[in-house]
Amino acid sequence: MINLTDSAVNALKSAISASAQPTSGLRIMVEAGGCDGFKYRMS
Repeated sequence: MINLTDSAVNALKSAISASAQPTSGLRIMVEAGGCDGFKYRMS
């Protein structure tokens, strides 16, 4: 399960409303890199 802060929810709503194409989901990716060996991306 993933819990989102209110700030994250607002950022996602803004990203969805600004999208040029209809958006029906959220993709969360874990990649190598960052301070702890992983970094997280959303699209």
